[in-house]
Amino acid sequence: MFPPQGHINTHMKKKKKMEKSSSPMWYTQIYISIHIWTYLHVYVLS
Repeated sequence: MFPPQGHINTHMKKKKKMEKSSSPMWYTQIYISIHIWTYLHVYVLS
């Protein structure tokens, strides 16, 4: 199952806030990558 569109929009807003904050860029990339892999594994295993 993929997350609803509303969840994706909220996630993108959070990503933009993280980029504006003092968090390093690599942290954002890892955070997004983990979520993408989680969704892929859930989709494949379901």
